[in-house]
Amino acid sequence: MDLAPQFASKSIYRFKRKIGSGGCAEVFLYSRQTEGFPAQEVVLKILKSAGEETVRELLNEGTRLSSLRHPNILATFGYEKIDDEKFGLILEYFPGENLKALIPRFYSEDRPTIAGYVIRVLCEALAAAHSQDVIHGD
Repeated sequence: MDLAPQFASKSIYRFKRKIGSGGCAEVFLYSRQTEGFPAQEVVLKILKSAGEETVRELLNEGTRLSSLRHPNILATFGYEKIDDEKFGLILEYFPGENLKALIPRFYSEDRPTIAGYVIRVLCEALAAAHSQDVIHGD
């Protein structure tokens, strides 16, 4: 399967740091400079395996996610061929800490209130995605 035409780009990516890792992908922060646009920080979700089926799933995921518009859902900008064997999904970067690091700093009596807020925000995002026939895969 020749994917080269689908991954044509004039973007230059500069690695900044690793954000995390999951079962099928690693997540990195990059600075992206695209011809004619100012530089921006983006997240690249780079597949660990670039088999044909995995790449096809990435393309489908990128297409589905790029249609979502909601304040609690990060934007999906598309996908990119990183090199001959690596493909990635380009996502909006939202700076800040993850919940695992953030929540322990709150007083224990405040944690249920914070957890309730986080759950409400997540449910709003999931409801918006479901209303557009997008189901979160995790």
